[in-house]
Amino acid sequence: MIDHVAGRASCIPADGDPAKARHVDLPDQDRVVNVPMQLLFQPLVKGAVDEVRFQIVLCTGGPRLQDMIAVRGPRIRRGGREIVEIRYGPDFGSTVAFFASRVLPSFSFWFDAKDGAYLGHRMPLHTKGPEVLLVRSGLTPKDLGLE
Repeated sequence: MIDHVAGRASCIPADGDPAKARHVDLPDQDRVVNVPMQLLFQPLVKGAVDEVRFQIVLCTGGPRLQDMIAVRGPRIRRGGREIVEIRYGPDFGSTVAFFASRVLPSFSFWFDAKDGAYLGHRMPLHTKGPEVLLVRSGLTPKDLGLE
């Protein structure tokens, strides 16, 4: 749970007991995402910005804040639709980014470039867990350029 007013994030255990919650203080200028990511990425989809820097709260081994970055990936054409990929992941700064991009999992969202409609996304099920691909009804992974 994120409480921007109180400046605190809380991780509540699976049993739901708030008395067992662990907390982390948010920095004064926090960028913790508290909206659906497909909304957060719309400025990238529309080309209004080149990157979006944000933070997420991780509860495994935490709680702790993780700096993240999202950038526009390649555009492809499939079935008369232009698709824009938004790639995102941990923000380790430009000096580490090249090496990190080679070893970290690939997290992406896909949008219709014409109207910004959500088409699908790929992300981990949980920390160190398998990646899950969700695709909008009526589409297949191949429609997003994934073979």
